[in-house]
Amino acid sequence: MIPFFLSGDLKDIERKAKGGKLPIEEEYPEDCIVDFDVEIIDISKKMVEQQKNIFDLVVDEFNRIKEDLKTRPSRLQMYTYMDDDLYNVIRSRAELNIFNDYLGFLNKINELLEEEKSFLNTKAYGFLNNIEKTSMTKTYKMPLLLAFYNNGKINLKIDEECIFQSFRDFYTKPSNAVDLLRHDATKDYKSFDKKDYLRIAENPIKAFLNSGEAFFYRDKSYFCLNDDLGELSESAVFVAQFKDVIDYRTRRFYKERLEKLEK
Repeated sequence: MIPFFLSGDLKDIERKAKGGKLPIEEEYPEDCIVDFDVEIIDISKKMVEQQKNIFDLVVDEFNRIKEDLKTRPSRLQMYTYMDDDLYNVIRSRAELNIFNDYLGFLNKINELLEEEKSFLNTKAYGFLNNIEKTSMTKTYKMPLLLAFYNNGKINLKIDEECIFQSFRDFYTKPSNAVDLLRHDATKDYKSFDKKDYLRIAENPIKAFLNSGEAFFYRDKSYFCLNDDLGELSESAVFVAQFKDVIDYRTRRFYKERLEKLEK
């Protein structure tokens, strides 16, 4: 109804709004500029037609993707295949954005495995959630986390050599190297040595120590995961969740960066 209120046309406004036809530009007052997101309007119409709220639509989308994949979708799969219009509605609304707490979402719709249920309200759950929500202006946090992941054999402590190798391997992939090419300080990454990679690794290390002090700490020449996570390092379920968060955040970073470049 908002477009009609702004236009001043209040006669039979509810019927007009339900008709879905918005006022044309000439019907708005002089100097009044209105830019409505038609995609969100379409989602709203769908909600009214199906008598569902946004969360119901997200669950429907989860079930659609699950049926298509013939398996429960991971974060990465859900993010990749979710309807763009629906994602655009939930992305800026913390209470609706399932990617801010995917295990919590799965628990709410009874899709958690028994071992995953045991993670709830534990250090492991907080750790995964911290990565889901961590801020990212560059991709540097991802190779650092991959050093801990260590191809599925979790390292609780990583030294300079381990960090260097992880960064070098990550940025050997052309799709990841684009992030380095965009900045003068890193565009010559192909000639980087160990010292150069450790230099750019320092920022994400400090960031995790500040925002995830319950999960990370420094011990002389090592960057470490909290000892409480050690008992989970042998859990295949936890390891899979850890890798899924990394893959999802990496995919999301590149997608959102592409959106910014297109604007």
